[in-house]
Amino acid sequence: MGKDTSTLLSTLMGAGLKVEEIKKTSKSLEDVYLDIVQKGREQAE
Repeated sequence: MGKDTSTLLSTLMGAGLKVEEIKKTSKSLEDVYLDIVQKGREQAE
């Protein structure tokens, strides 16, 4: 899990989110990640 979480955090920060913002959110990291992936797909279309 550690490596996956690290990769996930890197991906989220790459998307312009700061770790503090991620920690503040009530969503799980997975939900935040899925939201970003969904937005990325919408922008790509």
